[in-house]
Amino acid sequence: MSRQPAHDDAVPGRSSTEPPERPVGRYVIGLGLVAVMMVVSTVLVARELAAQAAEVPVINVASDLPGLTYEIGAAVTAMAESETTDMIRASLDHAIDTFSRSYIGLQFGDAGLELPGAPSPEVDRLLGLADPLFNQIITIARSALDERPTRASASLLELSSSAFRSRMAAVAYEYQREAQSRVRSLARLEFGLLSAGLLLLVAEAMLLYRPAVRSTTRRWQEVRSRHAAERERDRTELEYRAQFDRLTGLPNRVLFRDRLDQAIKRAKRSSGWASVLFINLDNFGVVNDELGHEVGDELLQRAAGRIGETIRAPDTVAHLGGDEFAIVVEGSDDTEAAELVAEKTVTALAEPYRIAGRRLHVSASIGVAIYPVDGDEPDGLVRDAALAMNAAKETGRNAFQFYTPELRQRKSTRRALIANLRTAIDSPDQLSLWYQPKLELATGRLTGMEALVRWQHPEQGLIMPDRFIPVAEETGLIIPLDRWVLGEACRQMRQWLDDGFDDLVLSVNVSSRQFHHSNLVDSVHQALDESSVAPSQLEVEVTEGTLIENVEVARLTLDRLRRLGVRVSIDDFGTGYSSLSYLKRLPIDVLKIDRSFIHALPDDPDDAAISEAIVRLGHTLNLEIVAEGVETQAQLDFLAALGCDTAQGYHIAAPLPAPQFVKFVLEADQLRAG
Repeated sequence: MSRQPAHDDAVPGRSSTEPPERPVGRYVIGLGLVAVMMVVSTVLVARELAAQAAEVPVINVASDLPGLTYEIGAAVTAMAESETTDMIRASLDHAIDTFSRSYIGLQFGDAGLELPGAPSPEVDRLLGLADPLFNQIITIARSALDERPTRASASLLELSSSAFRSRMAAVAYEYQREAQSRVRSLARLEFGLLSAGLLLLVAEAMLLYRPAVRSTTRRWQEVRSRHAAERERDRTELEYRAQFDRLTGLPNRVLFRDRLDQAIKRAKRSSGWASVLFINLDNFGVVNDELGHEVGDELLQRAAGRIGETIRAPDTVAHLGGDEFAIVVEGSDDTEAAELVAEKTVTALAEPYRIAGRRLHVSASIGVAIYPVDGDEPDGLVRDAALAMNAAKETGRNAFQFYTPELRQRKSTRRALIANLRTAIDSPDQLSLWYQPKLELATGRLTGMEALVRWQHPEQGLIMPDRFIPVAEETGLIIPLDRWVLGEACRQMRQWLDDGFDDLVLSVNVSSRQFHHSNLVDSVHQALDESSVAPSQLEVEVTEGTLIENVEVARLTLDRLRRLGVRVSIDDFGTGYSSLSYLKRLPIDVLKIDRSFIHALPDDPDDAAISEAIVRLGHTLNLEIVAEGVETQAQLDFLAALGCDTAQGYHIAAPLPAPQFVKFVLEADQLRAG
């Protein structure tokens, strides 16, 4: 009895005793058709994957363009509200070039940016709607490079930028919608090809052996699985880029907002607390401007790594943009966890960085806001933490501070102070200069005076410099304020010269911002020319910390001042990074011993030793030594015994308005003559 074939192997329409038919022609044609379908499907999928890969930089550029409008707007606003600096001008020029290249690349392609150009009709229509706004932004921004923009033009730029961002949001959405549409079309085509292939395989099953059918099906499933995996990887990559910062790899602002919202909900269910830590890197802008964006980017990456090492497992750290980070601290019912993370973060970020062969010091200021103590809304907690961070900066930086309701009032008070100070500078009848005499210890003769600004507010009365000078430095108002002080001091000096006081030297303080401003020497030259004061009768005082920020740049500026004939004095000497190296390299005339070393003289042996060392060091380098903050006769006698050249302080005279200063000088001359 012959073996009967299994039921699954039987071929319909044929006797089970007959061997399977091998129709070579139809077999080859069927396999060929299946192969063609697979090739077509593979080519279409490959093309779609290539199109998706090509659209990634397009979507990135379309998403980055709104951020560039913020950068352009910030630069133009800064130029409209304060003096234009080379750094702001260079930053604006770079932003304009990047903005223009990126936008034009979207329309016409740019190989360097991996932009293919040739957008779809709908995208091209949307870009056409954005063209006038683009042209207007570019026109206003480039005009700002040629001449100082007005606040009106800055406001117009902000309106144009806002409208442009809305247009670009539509462009980015259309790119994503077209990509999704192509994916759906490809899926339908694949389904059609798969269906046709399956029907063909069913027909071929009547002629082919089951092993061949199973093998073909297995290969087809592998191809589909591979394509599905590739599409899933692309989708995951797009989702990652939408939620994580490309530079640091940390969650971005969008994901941070979601994580904070979830943390608040969990804390609400468990009656626990959730804390927000708002982190800002101190002096990061200086690094970015002076050493370049590549060094700045690496510094941000290093800082992100250090912050990540300070948090606990359930906490979240995010990069909000620029030099700002944030942390969500969960799982506590008091401030201890947030305080511990803040302390560790401040300590970690204060450690020096070694980047591009340079040793960089960048600390951090941190503000902390807590749910439910300070509020229950995510955005409100972030704002409160930012206020606390600003308060930490005001108290000296490299620290953290918890939010208190008083900070909101302080912010309102600070805004009012800034507005009032701007008004006082624009109409300087509220400002005046007081003068503190300098006494030559060897002869008892008055040799000069230091000009100190005072603000007489019409409602608040006399506002001392320690209240408004830090605000002026932070907002950039210190530059026009310094310029006014310089001009007014030289004008007063001219009047005193006309009255016969021709043996005095006038000292004027220059802030760090003004010193590093490219127009400092020109401003000094202009003030001297307008007042007809000899350069030798003007002394520019610069703090030690200002000079040490960039010794080479400082040397060039001081050389120009010395060639002009102006004397140069280092203020607050001994409080920064005192070094024989920079003292030898910089053209300096005077060292001023900081008042912190004078206060405890002559009783404190350490201060006495430091003061004596500074006097000897200065005289060795042929520098004049001035002691500031002298408040007792014992201090004056001790400094005279050390050989200190000049003294200044309340024991000699407090800062005086111009009329009282003249009276003091005359009385001092009469006393010496008598």
